[in-house]
Amino acid sequence: MPVTSEISSIRGLIAEAQLKRQDIAELLGYSESLFSLYINGRRPPPEGFEKNVRWAIERLKRANQAAEEARERVLSEDEEETREMVKADIP
Repeated sequence: MPVTSEISSIRGLIAEAQLKRQDIAELLGYSESLFSLYINGRRPPPEGFEKNVRWAIERLKRANQAAEEARERVLSEDEEETREMVKADIP
């Protein structure tokens, strides 16, 4: 079964977003192997597949962005705390 332009588009979006197919499959309730069959054109995807994958990509991108923002916030707080600890150790 040839890869359709729809599937090719989805593959490009996944690559561009630097997401793992496994994460998308999990979010959509598919096994990784079934998702792979759809993405590789070996099995026709169900109705609404492209829409659902686009939704999952956007959701995962937002989750990754929120995680990065939280990481930066925690690290900046830790940096300030570390500076205070160092100042306290200086005689």
